[in-house]
Amino acid sequence: MKSEGPAPDDPAVLGAISAPVLVLHGSDTKPLFSAGARHVANHVPDPTLREIPGAGHASPLTHPARLAEAVAEFFLSTQQPN
Repeated sequence: MKSEGPAPDDPAVLGAISAPVLVLHGSDTKPLFSAGARHVANHVPDPTLREIPGAGHASPLTHPARLAEAVAEFFLSTQQPN
């Protein structure tokens, strides 16, 4: 099936994102997934790119504490003072 409209990996679409973006990948992730993470990080405005040491594509299962730490750090860093 052919979809209508821009593709989600289109640099123009990624460049229009105005929310903070965290791009996570594991150091042992297959090259295709790492390339995808870099593509997103290269095209969204002001991304946060984090690598989870020793993790592959299944880091929620294999490295849940490190994943949670990275996500928590990201959200804490994006909080705006009251």
